[in-house]
Amino acid sequence: MNINIIFQEVRLGIRKTSNYILSHHEPNEYYKCYNLNIKNKNIYFCSRCVGIYIGIIVGLILNNINLINKENYYLIIILFPIFSLIDWSIDAFTEYDNNKFLSSISGIFLGIAYILGVLLFIETFPNYFLILLGTIYSLLTLILIILKKRLDWVIQNLDK
Repeated sequence: MNINIIFQEVRLGIRKTSNYILSHHEPNEYYKCYNLNIKNKNIYFCSRCVGIYIGIIVGLILNNINLINKENYYLIIILFPIFSLIDWSIDAFTEYDNNKFLSSISGIFLGIAYILGVLLFIETFPNYFLILLGTIYSLLTLILIILKKRLDWVIQNLDK
């Protein structure tokens, strides 16, 4: 196999997927993203994901300075992800346009919950409550995504 053909294919693959490195959104959903223009090239950052990364950093800081009692980690891990589920559901199932600032805030809550959950899970392994909670949130998210995909399919096929 010719090595130049392999490099051409890799370059083509990188070119076609580079828009998804920092944002998982399609171009018609870039309104959900922060836009950074560098040398006339737009780079899009998912607003909720930016919040998640910030939340992970905040959670690490909160954990390291012992600002939150470990018993309260459970309350945070249970409640904070709800904000992102509500924010995503409003955007997915209603006519309201996404608010990048609110998505970032809900992402910060989610990021804090993620990192505190991971740290607590490592510290208290095996923590079956956290496994159950993670499973419940994962299944709920999966159900919402499937409902959204089906709703999109129905709407698309009504037009035909």
